[in-house]
Amino acid sequence: NVYISNDVSKAAIGKVVKRKYSGKVDAAFVKLTNSDYNISRTVYYSNAKGNTSGGVTISKNIYTVLGEGAIGSTVYKAGYRTYLTKGKLLSDRATCIVDGVTMKDLYKSSYKSGHGDSGGVVYYHDSDGNQYLGVHEASSRHSDGSMDTYAVKWENIDDAWNIYFE
Repeated sequence: NVYISNDVSKAAIGKVVKRKYSGKVDAAFVKLTNSDYNISRTVYYSNAKGNTSGGVTISKNIYTVLGEGAIGSTVYKAGYRTYLTKGKLLSDRATCIVDGVTMKDLYKSSYKSGHGDSGGVVYYHDSDGNQYLGVHEASSRHSDGSMDTYAVKWENIDDAWNIYFE
């Protein structure tokens, strides 16, 4: 079951129907089972303080491949623990080890994240609007306090399951 909060006494919003955790993909698909919950392209959090009004809308044109020259661009992550944060895209070919599992071909960025942000949307803004990049995977903190954060690419989810995002 999937819940919208940590309070499992509340009604679940759905069930995981597909999951992969290896290679280039850490992702799950959830079938909605709660009619009180609606799918939306609006990012739930609007700032790093956790405000939930005024979140951006993700474009209907979903690109699963990041354009050339994007390294250094600003990217955003919306997650349960640190809400909406931003940083720079550092790499589009990163590898990290998460709980002993090596994940490859990830985006590496510098946005802030914390435990509980995994699975949150990672996106950027271009001339066509706000575009999905992928889902937040993990982070590592350096001794100077800076962070490297990792996101699974939509492109890799698409390739793993031969699907098209709409």
